[in-house]
Amino acid sequence: MTKKFLMIPEENDGTRNIGASRHSQGGIVGRRDSVLEYNKEERGEGTQNAELPENEELQPRPKKRRYHSPWSIFIRLFYSPLTGWKQLKNSAYSPDRTASKVFYPLVALASLGQFASKIYYPSQSLGYLLQSAVGIFISFFIGYFLVVVLCRSFLPADAKTKIDTPYGRKWLQYLMATLTLFFTIYELCPVLEPLLVFAPIFTVYLALRGVRFLRIKEASDNLVGWTVGLLCIVIPYGIYYVFDAIMPTAQ
Repeated sequence: MTKKFLMIPEENDGTRNIGASRHSQGGIVGRRDSVLEYNKEERGEGTQNAELPENEELQPRPKKRRYHSPWSIFIRLFYSPLTGWKQLKNSAYSPDRTASKVFYPLVALASLGQFASKIYYPSQSLGYLLQSAVGIFISFFIGYFLVVVLCRSFLPADAKTKIDTPYGRKWLQYLMATLTLFFTIYELCPVLEPLLVFAPIFTVYLALRGVRFLRIKEASDNLVGWTVGLLCIVIPYGIYYVFDAIMPTAQ
């Protein structure tokens, strides 16, 4: 018995064909959109509008603090004092660190520079030069601590406490470090003595520029600046001349 297949004609409105074509087209379009979205993700597109986490939305990136070494701060004092003192104020260096990196090495250099006198004065004995080098080291080393004690005793009340702050100690160290540098230049090149004799005035100027960062009363700024600047000059040289007077002359 043969089976007859009846060909059922499609409806005239063509809804079946339209639905089928839409289904097929929708599948193609859907696949195409997924491919495009995948390509955008690969290229990094389409992520600008992505929602950020609530705690990260519109949060500014923290600025990286620029690193300033103790030596770079010291050098900056000679051509931009206010910037140098500000960097020293904002630095996290302890007074012990700045002393070991800048102040003590310059004191040692000033002591060793005394042996350069042998070039200009060959008749000087090594014993005399050694004695002078020790006197220079003691005058600046002990002078720093003596200046701290005198500042605690004679400065205005608000400045006394600020001298013992990290910035107060570093401020004194850098002021005396400028003196040791000037003294070393004089030892290496004595012909510059007529100019270097005025160099300590620059130390007083630096003291007046850096005193504002102590955060004391504005009316006391000039008094404290002049007092500290003069103490940093007078005390080391006074100790040196006393040492030279009480020590026997080396042969």
